[in-house]
Amino acid sequence: MRSVNPEGGKKEVLDKLEPTEALLVDDWAIKFLPLHFREKSAEVYGKRGINWHVTAVIRKTPESSLLVDVFVHVFDSCDQDQIAVVSITQNTLFTLRKLYPELTGVYFRSDNAGCYHGGYLLTSLPSIGHETGIRVIGYDFSEAQHGKDICDRKTATMKQHARRFVAETKTDILTACDLKKALESNGGVKGCRVSVVEMPQRSSQIDTNGKIKGISQIHNIHYEEGGIRFWKAFDIGKGKGVVQDNMPSAEIPKVKVVQAFPEACLSSGTMARSSKHTEEEKATPTDTENVESHALFECPTDGCTCSFDSETELQRHLDVGNHVRRLHRESQFDYIRRRYADVVNDELSKPLFGAYYPSVSEQSGKRVSNITMGWALKKYKSTRFPTAVKAYLNDKFLIGEETGNKASPTEVAREMHRERDDKGNRLFVGGDCLSSQQIAAYFSRLAATKKKHGSLNVAASSDVLNA
Repeated sequence: MRSVNPEGGKKEVLDKLEPTEALLVDDWAIKFLPLHFREKSAEVYGKRGINWHVTAVIRKTPESSLLVDVFVHVFDSCDQDQIAVVSITQNTLFTLRKLYPELTGVYFRSDNAGCYHGGYLLTSLPSIGHETGIRVIGYDFSEAQHGKDICDRKTATMKQHARRFVAETKTDILTACDLKKALESNGGVKGCRVSVVEMPQRSSQIDTNGKIKGISQIHNIHYEEGGIRFWKAFDIGKGKGVVQDNMPSAEIPKVKVVQAFPEACLSSGTMARSSKHTEEEKATPTDTENVESHALFECPTDGCTCSFDSETELQRHLDVGNHVRRLHRESQFDYIRRRYADVVNDELSKPLFGAYYPSVSEQSGKRVSNITMGWALKKYKSTRFPTAVKAYLNDKFLIGEETGNKASPTEVAREMHRERDDKGNRLFVGGDCLSSQQIAAYFSRLAATKKKHGSLNVAASSDVLNA
């Protein structure tokens, strides 16, 4: 649940995204280990990885198609902290402003890593937006290792492209400039731009210790005029507003560009939704049950039941993130709890027995209930045995008292079904035949009466109450 609920923020942003807005998904990719065309065994160990930061920019065209551009910042060496992320964000927005002048606002999204989920970055974004001319509208955090799948897929494609470059050109990739050359070889990777940058020398004036109270519990942020509004969970409550003047602020460093982004690259990746794909995205789990069973490519996201006929449609689905989740199998315990909740809710919706109704006596200030005393007590149905049945049981009890061989209630119950008169007719018919429990209770009351009076006679036994 903790990973499913934040995904609603991404879906909401993509649904209301305007052609003049964009969604930026940030992620530090795993360090790229240097590649040698021919590598000695001693060179395999102790490698120093190349840092690269991936930013996936999702834009919407007037035709409601989604376009993906990827901006990669490569470092020979850098600390993956908030200062580096702030500098990268500033450079990315300057580049977007130059490439797409129509952009006026952006949304940010990343996981809960410490370099993103910090007060220095969150309070610096409004200043960066004012400086670059692109307003920062909001920032959403996903759970750890969730919500950045589009960056991971682009990173995997770029890694494969770099390996192919080494194999074909027999050239080593040892530095950030080598990696940029490899990624731009053969026309580059579709929709990806690479830049080699360096972090400036750290200034003592940069204070990243500014803290926001309760920031570890914040997952959704919206920047308003004069302040910031926080939410602990997506779409729950009105959020908490904080005045911008009360927020800490700090200097924003700029990265040193060694090799800039290319002016042009292969066309942006397209996530245009076909009519069939749109129906699958908006369908309920019940509607998609029969359609998905014959498809070849299933969504790898946990809990999602969507499947598609081609890999292209699967990639579109993963980029958009409109997952359809349905319970594959419900345990018996969960089914019992759900049914119990339904029964309780049905009972609560019914009027209570003996409900209060206003009466004339209310005029005197007294509340009089129509419920009679003892209405909630269990009602016992009193049944008196016929005279012939009592006489038969009395005889059985007296014989046992005289002979010492007491009758068994089970045997007496069986005999009552077999007893007949001189003409062969049954003595006891229908309800006159008692059960062994009734006979045992009757014998117990007779024994109590005998103990109380010292002896048992017919008159005394006839006064015994029957149940």
